[in-house]
Amino acid sequence: RHDTDHEPVFRQESYFHYLFGASLYSDCYGVITLPEGKTTLFVPTWGVDTETVCGPSPEFERVKAELGLDEVLGVGDLKGFVEGEMGRMREEWLAERKTKLMEVEGEDGSGNLEEKKENAAIAGTNGENVANSASNDGGAPKIYLLKGLNTDSGNFATPAYYKGIEDFATMRDESALFPCIAECRVIKTPAEINLMRYTNWISSMAHVEVMRACRPGMMEYQLESLFQHHTYTHGGCRHMSYTCICACGPSANILHYGHAGRPNSRLLAETDMALLDMGAEYHCYASDITCSFPVTGFFSDDQKSIYQAVLNAQIAVID
Repeated sequence: RHDTDHEPVFRQESYFHYLFGASLYSDCYGVITLPEGKTTLFVPTWGVDTETVCGPSPEFERVKAELGLDEVLGVGDLKGFVEGEMGRMREEWLAERKTKLMEVEGEDGSGNLEEKKENAAIAGTNGENVANSASNDGGAPKIYLLKGLNTDSGNFATPAYYKGIEDFATMRDESALFPCIAECRVIKTPAEINLMRYTNWISSMAHVEVMRACRPGMMEYQLESLFQHHTYTHGGCRHMSYTCICACGPSANILHYGHAGRPNSRLLAETDMALLDMGAEYHCYASDITCSFPVTGFFSDDQKSIYQAVLNAQIAVID
């Protein structure tokens, strides 16, 4: 759509949410200063025209308290912040290199001449020398940017950009951060586990409500609508984890039914089995639940026989 009244429903990028928890704030930047681990979120500040339509800009102190961050600033402060932090870390790095150089030279001024020249070039005050050496020295300050392949979708996470970041071209690292965070996300904290339990509980209750309401003569999309209504009304889940699949009767032969070409649009028949694959998402944590049942609420002998065979196989695998 191209009209200005249409606003796509915002959903935060998963890696960004994992680090900063900012599921309600769009167009943000985030910085974690290493090795201190200081977190700084940069939120947009709008002019009067935008605030008239979209409401006031986020209040820094309120966002800081809400998300438990160390600091919240405006997006306009990002360039100066990065320059200041990189300058500070560069001075600390230069001081450390100078100390090492003095240790190499010794108190009597001895030391290898070629080694002295190399260290002098690295530890010089010229920023270009420092930047050029950064890629060859593991201790030099770097900017780690999120870039990596999502092996499920085949899409790449795009590195953050702002006007001025090109000044640190030789200090960029686009390979380390993505796999590190991906590995961290594999192990869930107790708080994350509780959140996942909540999301799956809400989705489970929604599936039960859909089963109770299902009748021959309904449309598949009505089952989808009931599920979304329950998870949003009773669970606060604005997003689904994936496109809802409400495949009834022969529709279940299509693995990812429910897409644009098959939009859950079939009329439920008396003899149909419903195969529903739906899961809600809460603050970027997903649920994924599939269930099958007869739309009348009663199994025929054939339906019961097949259902029981699949159930027995599942129990055997779990045990």
